[in-house]
Amino acid sequence: MFWIFPVTLFGQRYISGRITDAENNEPIPGVSVFIANTTVGAATGADGFYRLKLPGEGSYRLTVSHIGYQSVFSDIDPGKNSYKADIALKVNVIEEVTVSANVQFRKRDIDLFWKTVLGKPPSPKTIYALNPETVYYYYNSQTGILKVTCREPLQIINNETGYHIKLIIKSFSHNYNTNVQTWEWERMYREIEPVNQSQKTVWEENRKKIYQSSLTSFVKSLYHNTLTENGFLLTYPREFVNLDNYKNFSKNTNPSLIIDSIGDIKTFNIPSDSELVLICFGKKITKTDIDRVNMAQRGSLSWSSVGLFQNSLKTPNGPVQIFSEGTFKNAIQMIPCFDSNTLLGLDMALPVDYVPN
Repeated sequence: MFWIFPVTLFGQRYISGRITDAENNEPIPGVSVFIANTTVGAATGADGFYRLKLPGEGSYRLTVSHIGYQSVFSDIDPGKNSYKADIALKVNVIEEVTVSANVQFRKRDIDLFWKTVLGKPPSPKTIYALNPETVYYYYNSQTGILKVTCREPLQIINNETGYHIKLIIKSFSHNYNTNVQTWEWERMYREIEPVNQSQKTVWEENRKKIYQSSLTSFVKSLYHNTLTENGFLLTYPREFVNLDNYKNFSKNTNPSLIIDSIGDIKTFNIPSDSELVLICFGKKITKTDIDRVNMAQRGSLSWSSVGLFQNSLKTPNGPVQIFSEGTFKNAIQMIPCFDSNTLLGLDMALPVDYVPN
């Protein structure tokens, strides 16, 4: 339960409000309130109040979490207005599942879940969870559907980029019959203090490298029409690519990708029958890169050797609004193809408010 309305303020943009118990209207202290996918967050005080500065004018999501209560995800409309959002939390009632003491979670389910969330198998040297024991796996052998629940936020340590990630999982399921996954989660980032200058340098370099192929960088590049300059190529299988024609992609006449501009808001939409592939090169695209793409289109070169990542791109719920700082509104779906790794795992994720030096 929440009430949210805009407040016109000049200059910086904020969201503020009070968190209470839905049953007795009493304030709840210690509630984690943050702007999803950013480093912006705080805990409510004894009076239940919070106030957060929004990173920009794009689309953001307010996330409210407290053990014992149902998490709340609330979208914040783009624009220049500040917002007031009072939220009443409901007690989290979880249906208890009786499991025999001799029943063990299947390794197959555990591996699939962590590979999806982290992007790679967990390891203290790379990325792992501090509290993996809080995750519960429920596999239905009759339906072939795996459901995963977590009764408290997962605390993820990324030792490759130097971030402590708080992950709120609202739902996760995987259908083994169709290989279709659905999930809803939000995350907040906190920078880890490096032990020395050498570690700080490694983290900074890793962040820059990941950023070059990140979803945020792709959305920024699409908005500013700088795809090839920033190492991104959108192509259709078996379609010849000409770099000179591709440089101004927003004016591409191919009807399978529609980019409109209304004021400062841009939208794009990919019809469901299109096979649009996003290739990330991690650097400015050259004619040699395009030649390799066209060799793959003709079948004379393996797609897996073209670029760093290849993911099928879709907009399953219709047009997506994109904003200059890399945020977007509505769903963008990325499915790894040609044996590529996913771009949606936490190993490839950075805060939206991260800006490389």
